[in-house]
Amino acid sequence: MVSIVVAPRAYGAIPPRLFAGDTIGFRSGTYDVPLVIQGAAGTPARPIVIGPDGGTRSGATVFTSGLSLDEARSWANALADRRQRAGYYPSVGQVGDFAMLTLRNCRHVAIHGLDFTDCWPTAIYLDDCQHVVIHDVRFRGGTIAIGANGIDTHDIVVQHCDWQQDTSDGHDMWNRIPWARIHGASDNEKDAAVDLTGDWRCFDGDFFRAWNVSGNVIIRRNRVSDAFNAIHVFNSHDRLAPGVAPDGLAFNGGRQSSANVLIEENDFVRIRDNVFEPEGHAWNWVIRRNRLRNCFRPFSFELDRAGWFYVYGNTAAFTHRPSTHLSPEDLARFEPRMNPTLFKLGGAQRNEGPIHVLNNSWFMGVGKGVFASGALGRLIHANNAIAFGPKAKAGLFGPDGAVSTRSSIGEAAAEATRFTRRWSELGIRMFGDVGNDPSFPDVYGRVGYPLGADCVHAPSLFAAPDAAVPDFAGVSPALMGTAVEVPVALPDGRTVTLAGGHHRGAVQSGDPLAALDRLLGFLPDDSWLPRLPEPCGAA
Repeated sequence: MVSIVVAPRAYGAIPPRLFAGDTIGFRSGTYDVPLVIQGAAGTPARPIVIGPDGGTRSGATVFTSGLSLDEARSWANALADRRQRAGYYPSVGQVGDFAMLTLRNCRHVAIHGLDFTDCWPTAIYLDDCQHVVIHDVRFRGGTIAIGANGIDTHDIVVQHCDWQQDTSDGHDMWNRIPWARIHGASDNEKDAAVDLTGDWRCFDGDFFRAWNVSGNVIIRRNRVSDAFNAIHVFNSHDRLAPGVAPDGLAFNGGRQSSANVLIEENDFVRIRDNVFEPEGHAWNWVIRRNRLRNCFRPFSFELDRAGWFYVYGNTAAFTHRPSTHLSPEDLARFEPRMNPTLFKLGGAQRNEGPIHVLNNSWFMGVGKGVFASGALGRLIHANNAIAFGPKAKAGLFGPDGAVSTRSSIGEAAAEATRFTRRWSELGIRMFGDVGNDPSFPDVYGRVGYPLGADCVHAPSLFAAPDAAVPDFAGVSPALMGTAVEVPVALPDGRTVTLAGGHHRGAVQSGDPLAALDRLLGFLPDDSWLPRLPEPCGAA
């Protein structure tokens, strides 16, 4: 067990192998050469700790790629253009290998107290690692703050970190850069091919991006602002044996990828695309008590196979559209990209387990609506509080949603343009919600949406949802009404009942949702976490 002190450009002080209890302390200075640590093997009792010399983050130990934003932009646009010409989607792709700090085949490692500034494209990359915690780390700039890769990667905790991707004073990514300049493709409606000088492909990244990791991931108490995406998990693996019922296994343990993900108590501000984006397959996700402010389409649930999601206790306020300072030319071309929605959904996938959306508080002063189009199989939507501002052109099911039957184009064609009405077939249920949408619940019920009889219309709901610090407290307990009981299906096949009697929405008297916390016994175990310094200025 040794303590290693490292100075800039002096990585030779780090031995080729690190053992349980070793520490690496980086002296103050700028580190502009990539560092790869391989095969570091700590233990739960004696982890390997990587941080600033002296143990406390001061902002003086900085990793950087040395690329300016203009250089990164030019590089990323050229890479996206090459990918497009090769027949791939014109993003920057898998760029984890271009990281400033890489851990490969490591276990029981703690990274804390470091600063990563302008690490284009990637700051930290975990490749086939287990039991790694990234704690109180500050990121500025970069395409990807943290990347994780490999089916052998599991038990990852990211906590108390802070990432601001776009550091411009005017929040340019939100206000001035069209979505398509970052992520558009020539086969998308109204999008063009890559523009080598006009695009911003360097921003097409995420706070946490994972490729086919096994699971057991915790992301909590972080702040992510002025970023394109926040949490993005790609998964093409599903190795459950044919004929095996997933809920017959202990905690759905037959899954080998993208299972058991906990995202809690984070702040997300001005996220230009998606906050929560599981891709392909995902199981056993808990998204709770997060605070969202002006995020374009937070929940991107375009899934092939999924189940056992629990989204509860979250708040979201939409008060300003993105791209409000575009040029007249871009405004005319990209205006459809300006309307936020809460859920971005794919087709009518038949999920194996339910998607619970319970006791959340949403305010849409702008945007198209909560479920503006698409479908989400086995959605259980209950006890949520949903308010729309007086100038909003939004509703629960979009700006005209179910109010228009679209009889002129026929039911089959209309199904592709609105949130589905195939609730019985897809196992969709909505009950116990309260909202001020003028069509909620009666008009929606008359035009084919079988909302529960205990859904309640209320003219106003929240104290000050559009304030600088949104206040989602109910105007009065009587107005918020009484939440109803909800059956909650667990990954092990049991169904339990979450009692009613508390407030609808996220803001509660006491903590009745703690009962739901206790039910979710499959959550990742974090008892292996080492004791680390208190965070300095992060969320």
